[in-house]
Amino acid sequence: MRNERAWIRIGIAVEEEGTYVAALDHETLDVLAIHGERSRDGAVPPIAWRDRAEEMRRALRTLLARGGFPPERVLALCFSTTLGVRAALQAHPSLIGLITLDSKERASPPSLTEADLEAIPLLSGHAVPIARLVLRSSDLEGAEDWLDPLLALRARGAEGFVLVPTRERSHTEWTLLESRPRLGVPICSISEFPAASDPKLRLRAALCLVTALADVFTIGELLQECARQAGFRAPLFIVRNDGGLVPWSHLLHHPSLGLLSGPVAGILGALQRARLQEGILVQMGRSVSHVAMIQQGRAFEGEAELGNMRVPLRALEIFSLAVGSESLLSFRRGMIAGIGPWSASTLAMAPAQRATGEALEGARVVAFHPVPGSSEEFLAIATPDGHRYALTVGDAALCLGLDEADEERRAIARKAIERLAVRFALTPEDAAEVIVERAIGALADMVQKALRRHFRDPAPPLIGMGTSAPLLLPLLAQRLGLRSTLLEQGEMMSALGAATADLRETIEHSLAHSEEQELERWRQEAERTLLKWGAERASLRTTVHRDSVTQRARLTVTGRLSPHPERPSLRVTPDQRAALAATVMAIPEDHVELVAETEGFEIYQGRASRRRFLRWRETAQPKLCACDKEGNVVFALEEATITTTTAAEAPAILTRLLDRERAVAPSTRRYLLSATHCLDLTHAASPEQVQRWTERILCALLLTEPVFIVEGRSRG
Repeated sequence: MRNERAWIRIGIAVEEEGTYVAALDHETLDVLAIHGERSRDGAVPPIAWRDRAEEMRRALRTLLARGGFPPERVLALCFSTTLGVRAALQAHPSLIGLITLDSKERASPPSLTEADLEAIPLLSGHAVPIARLVLRSSDLEGAEDWLDPLLALRARGAEGFVLVPTRERSHTEWTLLESRPRLGVPICSISEFPAASDPKLRLRAALCLVTALADVFTIGELLQECARQAGFRAPLFIVRNDGGLVPWSHLLHHPSLGLLSGPVAGILGALQRARLQEGILVQMGRSVSHVAMIQQGRAFEGEAELGNMRVPLRALEIFSLAVGSESLLSFRRGMIAGIGPWSASTLAMAPAQRATGEALEGARVVAFHPVPGSSEEFLAIATPDGHRYALTVGDAALCLGLDEADEERRAIARKAIERLAVRFALTPEDAAEVIVERAIGALADMVQKALRRHFRDPAPPLIGMGTSAPLLLPLLAQRLGLRSTLLEQGEMMSALGAATADLRETIEHSLAHSEEQELERWRQEAERTLLKWGAERASLRTTVHRDSVTQRARLTVTGRLSPHPERPSLRVTPDQRAALAATVMAIPEDHVELVAETEGFEIYQGRASRRRFLRWRETAQPKLCACDKEGNVVFALEEATITTTTAAEAPAILTRLLDRERAVAPSTRRYLLSATHCLDLTHAASPEQVQRWTERILCALLLTEPVFIVEGRSRG
């Protein structure tokens, strides 16, 4: 094998167009191999998470074959994804649980009335329904006491939770955040946003982001499984909103830290590979575009803006808009009102250009609502055979001859636009120009907003990358009167950027009177964190930014990954985990047996014993305790049973169990345990709900991979 002694960094970018991977030499950052796996185009039904998992497996295995390095020499797997931003911009109305932690002194929640909450719009314009839940911190020592009401909300259809914590971070808050894998939905803490920001803005941002975070978490979970199946044992990292790396598991405590990982990694890749010094970087995907200003080889830091709404998160300054080549046309008051935020791929519709000429004979233009309750209608082509095709910006560009495509596709796109043009009494070319003009106008407004914030005279050139950049960049440059450059291999920039990023930890607080002592304490704390994550001590660098207005300071420590990291804490041994299980189950250690094991968990079984006439007699009530490999107890049950099955058969078995046991005791619990996931299914209300909860976990596994279904009575 080539490169058998070199240490390797692997960058992975999961975009709406596909999965892209890059292998770099750790020391020189030379590119050893790159590969892209395109997603299925125009597929109906939409690309499922199982298809995404297979796409990731193929990408990683192909990269290994091309790079000629053993998986043991991979130092880190670093990933980014734009799917979270896309989901935020195209958010659909779904039930969100608003959790207020109430301490003994009754911390005050945001001063917003219930009517205001119900009317808060998402980025796509829909109002989000909210279910309120107040939990007292003093009553939350027992996990099951507060987990039950959360699971009850989950069973009602809650797609996420927004956490309003107490004034001070508490053990309760961390426990809630760590319970995300058991709930199967993300939790976003309002305390992640700066306290100085407007309370209404903080809450609205949290509501907009929480369901979008589900896609970020799912991508990380799929990658973790797919990398393990490909033979990788390196730790998994995600690109932070501010351009650093953080361990994937860290998102349990700070869920929104990686929401902007995709566009941020694209910026890092362009700066590193193209040696950019000045310019307006425009990343154009199928349905979302991002803009960032580059000056002196760096992007500005600040806050991101999604769909014209400022998000109070510390990040690189990025402007994102749901406009791309597959964006749909919105229809209002008998005219084309705008472009997006919905796209063909999001709605599982093929663009009109992918139809056949025969299918469009007799077709008509229809207006439809993407989701129930949508305020705007969008346009599509309905064929006589009952199929629908999306009318998109790309179809209009093909009609005008702006895209390099064969004559057949161009003729089909023109025929589809003809159906629309008749409705407005226009020629096909005029109708297509209106569509393209709307899209370019929206992108130009976003670029001009960035220019107004960082005025330059003369304005720097446009630098474009991404799937839609070859089509839209020349038109955007012409509209703005700017020079433009199209980056080669632009779709690979996010993967390359993820591979080149370094570890980063940031601490931001108000300064105490003893300023220097406080900063030194922060520095030591941040350095310990980076060393724990695997940083090289000699590479640690510290920067401090003071804000004289708010009297706050932000300390940032960065560090390079080390092939030989320091290990500040000892790993929990199997004997120690067995002893822990015995303690939890309150039985002697020699009565504990390891009965099942996965990549991340161990299941111990024991039988409680009772002394009768100087002899030990075992009872018939088995106990179970599941621990992770770090020595944390996941659950403990009595009268427990284990069903061993496979990823292919688990959904059917769970459905049968639920059908057989419609009425169960309140203390009975049911868990699904796979390689690295433990999902609490206790409050699933129907077989369909079980299928939805387990799909994103099981889809990453090979069909023959073992899965354990554990049932029993909770202790206490």
